Amino acid sequence: MNRESLFSRVFLCVVAVFVTTIAVAEDLEFELLDAANSGRTDAVIQLLSRGANVESKTSEGATALAVAANGGFTETAKALLDNGASVSSRSKGGGTILMFAAQKGHASTVELLVNAGADVNDVKDDGWTALMLAAQNGHEQTVAALLKHGADIAPQGVTGSTALTAAAQRGHMAIVRALLDGGAAIDIQANDGGSALMLAAQNGHLDCLELLISRGANVDLYDAGGRTALIAAAHAGQTEVVRSLVDGKANVNASLEDGTTALFVTAFAGKLEIVDTLLANGADVDARARGGWTPLMVASQAGHLAVVEVLLEHKADVNAVTDGGASALAIAQQTGQSDVVNFLEQAGAT
Repeated sequence: MNRESLFSRVFLCVVAVFVTTIAVAEDLEFELLDAANSGRTDAVIQLLSRGANVESKTSEGATALAVAANGGFTETAKALLDNGASVSSRSKGGGTILMFAAQKGHASTVELLVNAGADVNDVKDDGWTALMLAAQNGHEQTVAALLKHGADIAPQGVTGSTALTAAAQRGHMAIVRALLDGGAAIDIQANDGGSALMLAAQNGHLDCLELLISRGANVDLYDAGGRTALIAAAHAGQTEVVRSLVDGKANVNASLEDGTTALFVTAFAGKLEIVDTLLANGADVDARARGGWTPLMVASQAGHLAVVEVLLEHKADVNAVTDGGASALAIAQQTGQSDVVNFLEQAGAT
């Protein structure tokens, strides 16, 4: 055998060993991640003793410790930490291992990670923290654990959301209370102008809304679209929320840039109970929106006879006209609302 042939055979053997080693390592990594994902602590320990890389990662960059934390497998997470797993690694998007546990509400795992040195105030690429994730998902015990360990209540995500707004939007009252007790800024607004109170109102979370009002939240803030919580709640048909806001001294005549008030919105939608509530609390029955339209005109256009009746009971001007000269009667005639036409005529419309 010549030297060149011998060299080739040796080289091929080395390559084969190298490839086999890589394949074995990859198999061990896959097995470790699988064991961590199912909380099989004994298997994790055995795989590590066979040489599995404790920092093995998924395609998304989550380590075995992150996978175990996501599943709430505290004992498995402890075994990985005891074998040198980093508590500070990040997955794609900047998510930390602590965030995985906090988002799922695994309070005992959160405690383990924090005690192992995880930073409770690390921030993802989108500006969210572990506290914000736990608050959004309603994990009361996890929120309490993070606050106990010094989690900052103030951070805002790239959209301006905070832990408080995230909790209020989902109606997690106990968490809203805990955050307020911890000093959360009650009236901070996200980029779209949404405050905790506005988000609670829009989503019909009456208990959260009443708590926020009792703690002094501003009921008349405007969002980026020019709406107040009252206008948004009226638009959503949230009768009890509207009543709570009115009881909390919300301005019933606050309007959009075009002059539209909550009464306009509910008159057009035919929400009789809300119309009654607004009128009983001082809503301007003859408010004018762009073009000179009144609540009576929009109710007539939509054919809401009961609303038309209530508006006239509250002395709405039956013969008011738009900038173009159209009355409620003419508008009802144009839209084929015969019942409304008959009633308006009997009420003296001309």
